[in-house]
Amino acid sequence: MSTGNPTIKAHNDHNVYILGAGFSADAGLPLIKDFMNRMRDAAAWLGPQAGREREVEAIDRVLQFRLEAAGAAYRVPLDVDNVEELFSLASASGDEDLAEKMPIAIAAPLDYTRSIALSLAADRPYDLGIKEAPDWIAPRNWGPPVRQQSTSRNGVADRWFSCPRYEFYLGLMGGYFNPGSPDRRDTIITFNYDTVIEEALAGLGLPFTYGASHLIGWKAPSDVMSAQEAGDRLRVLKLHGSINWVSELEAYVQEPRNSWELPHAAGNFLERRITAFANYSELRKNGHAPLLVAPTWNKVFSGYLAAVWTEAVQALKTA
Repeated sequence: MSTGNPTIKAHNDHNVYILGAGFSADAGLPLIKDFMNRMRDAAAWLGPQAGREREVEAIDRVLQFRLEAAGAAYRVPLDVDNVEELFSLASASGDEDLAEKMPIAIAAPLDYTRSIALSLAADRPYDLGIKEAPDWIAPRNWGPPVRQQSTSRNGVADRWFSCPRYEFYLGLMGGYFNPGSPDRRDTIITFNYDTVIEEALAGLGLPFTYGASHLIGWKAPSDVMSAQEAGDRLRVLKLHGSINWVSELEAYVQEPRNSWELPHAAGNFLERRITAFANYSELRKNGHAPLLVAPTWNKVFSGYLAAVWTEAVQALKTA
């Protein structure tokens, strides 16, 4: 006898990981409490470098806005040294110039701190032993073990390597070390703007997609092929945008298909899409500003990123 309840499908091996700012701390990237200081450091670092004037100007504008907002902090609970609160306030201010400069002023310190962290070898590796895989080829970023390791266990020779810690983290989350069943699906939901995840996946040679394939395209053909290979097996859903994303007007359509399309003359609609560059450096060299969304309570500011949020909700429902 039917109870009238819909059939509930069991989803096995659908794994969802939710990452915040703390995930990138081991890569040398700043936490909220340190971000404004890193922004000032980045301005000094960028100053002597040719072609970085736009970023220095953006940081100067944001630091000026911080001073202007400091007066309001005496009357309302506002932490002007919290870059997320400052970004949210800037997004709601109606100042288009500030809204344009804020994402650049956030991306530049991330680029600065990641560059400094790499030069200081902050990405400390783990030693990993590989057993019974004589034909296996280590990823290009793996090297000899940091510490001397035993080379035999149960009569089988082990091969030892140093594995960058973020490649170890993403290897676990993305099925590199254990692919699991053919039905395995891994979704990484992140609130971070940086590309630490993407760098680690590239180091392992793990293909992935940003989800929302109707909305997000890739600049490089090789990245397009990688995303197609990944399908929905490994998705990285970046809810607040990314320093390697840019919003572009893609094409005219006759009818609005999505809420993020803009009205145009003669009944046509301008369709917005997101283009993903390989990294922030490539995006910057092409003269773009990154697509970042303020972490406000009202996600109307996220606009067409709502499609990414929808995929994240669906992933959680079937986890």
